[in-house]
Order: sequence, then C-alpha cells, then structure tokens
Amino acid sequence: IFDNILGYEDRSGSPPRDGSYGAGIYLIRTYQSRIRNNIIRYWRSGAIVMDGNYSINFSKNSTYCNVKRAIQIENWHLLSPPQRKQPYAYINRIDPFRNLVSGTSLPDNTIELFYSESCPTCEGRTWFATVQSDAEENWTYNRPLRSDSVIATATEIFFSTSEYSMPKIDRASAVIS
Repeated sequence: IFDNILGYEDRSGSPPRDGSYGAGIYLIRTYQSRIRNNIIRYWRSGAIVMDGNYSINFSKNSTYCNVKRAIQIENWHLLSPPQRKQPYAYINRIDPFRNLVSGTSLPDNTIELFYSESCPTCEGRTWFATVQSDAEENWTYNRPLRSDSVIATATEIFFSTSEYSMPKIDRASAVIS
C-alpha cells in the first residue's frame, strides 16, 4: 500500500464532523506487506491494526489525529515462532540543544524517527530520519532537531515494524542525582 491518503479532510483542513471511521488499515494473518509513504488520519480504531501477522513493513508514513494508537500489534506470536521477539523502539534521551536523540531496540534494527507535532496519541506525523541500531541494541541520531516531540519505530531483520515509541519512564534504570 503506497502513496495514499486514508482519512478525509475538508478544504479547511478539518476532519468530517460526524466521521466514524474504523481502522485505516486492518491486516489479519498476513505474511508479508509493505505500507509506505501514506497519510493515515482521523481513524477511531487507529491507523493500522496488525492482528497475527508475520512481516508487515510500515515505513515513512504520516499518521495523526487517530483516536487509538496509530500502530497496534495484536497476537504477535500467532504466526511468529516463540523465540522471535516483537520489535520495539525506546527513546532514552532527547536533547535538542546537543542535537541528540538516542535509544534502544532489538539488535540491527532500522529505526525511523518522526516528529509527533504534539499529537496526544504519540503518532508519527512527519518522518525526518532513519538510523540503525547496533549489536548492543543502541541507536543514536545526532543532527539538528526541529522539535523535542520525537517518537520512533523499529523494523527488525524480518521486516516487521514496531508500534510507535511511547513517552514512558523506565523506573528500573532511572537515576536521581
């Protein structure tokens, strides 16, 4: 699914007042799919729901103003073997003064960074960079930042993309000084 606009917007840039969209894209038990360069907006059940899928690559899409999480992964191990870990992207540090965003994911994942444009559901409205995680599960982006509202996705070696990162604090590794 490439280069589409899913979700209506009138000429003023507003969604339909009485819109009751379900999910933008709903994939059930799909083995391989690529979803790239789309605008997916204003869906009540999220931009994309992946239920029991194997290899869904979601790349450089713009998602915003969806009611639920933009990317939802359900029943990960339905088609994936138990030893296959579900992809994830954590952002551990955002420092716009030092032009730095860093985090963790599975080893050798492709990390896509997005500006969330202050969207309350942590969605990737504007893609701005792609980086790679190393064998120790760390990744870093160190170029100028337009904003500190940054979120990420990770795509693992079998091309499955994670949900967007969430603004949560890992208290286990927190240090108060």
